[in-house]
Amino acid sequence: MSDLILPKKPTKAALKNPSPLLIFGQPKIGKTTCVSALENNLVLNFEDKVQTADGMVMYIESLKKLREVAKAIKDADKPYDYITIDTLTKVEEMCTVEAERIYMKTPMGKEWIRRDENGKLKPTCGKAKYTSILFLPNGSGYQYLRQAFKQVTNLIESLAPNIIYIAHVKTTNILKDGAEISSHDINLIGKNKQTVSADAQAIAFMTRVNKKNYLSFLPSDDILAGCKIKRLEGKEILISEYDEDGNLKTNWDQIYIK
Repeated sequence: MSDLILPKKPTKAALKNPSPLLIFGQPKIGKTTCVSALENNLVLNFEDKVQTADGMVMYIESLKKLREVAKAIKDADKPYDYITIDTLTKVEEMCTVEAERIYMKTPMGKEWIRRDENGKLKPTCGKAKYTSILFLPNGSGYQYLRQAFKQVTNLIESLAPNIIYIAHVKTTNILKDGAEISSHDINLIGKNKQTVSADAQAIAFMTRVNKKNYLSFLPSDDILAGCKIKRLEGKEILISEYDEDGNLKTNWDQIYIK
């Protein structure tokens, strides 16, 4: 006999805090500084070799290093409340090498890398001809990038109860009512962007006005944003600001509640 019990009346939404939370915005507006100020947040920085913000920040130069850090976090019984990936755009770039490894395990990819006696790529191998798996004919290489990218995000999301992704912004021009406007989107490739956007519990666009940073969960024709949590849906939140003495104040308690 099945233990399945069908609902007999409406119940309250169980989702309280957004994870993953995806934040994107223009470069150099303070995204890293803002998230680094979040208490018990480990920032895995894939961009800057030199630490640019106060906080718990580790530079991750490769997926190998990411896996080593992930193992250490699990061995330490996952001590962090938050883990931030800065940036997801850079992670996707790193996944190209992993995508090649996945491809090489397939019958079609056995000849992807072949070297001569001097260690140089043979001109007949796939790597020499196409230089990148993303340049395979008919876009066939992108499926391996998606597999690699999904493996990495699954690993990341197993490390803490709250995951924050930071991504670069991609600006394109679109036509609306006969006029050209700028549209701000997440700088990820095709279906990776669709998957991350679908999986995210909230997507926020960060802007800066003078010394104040805002997170907007309000979707529009020119900005990809939104949230599955009612208390944040359609809101624009002052997330950080500097006082007259240059001290940073953040309002993360408006995003994450106990």
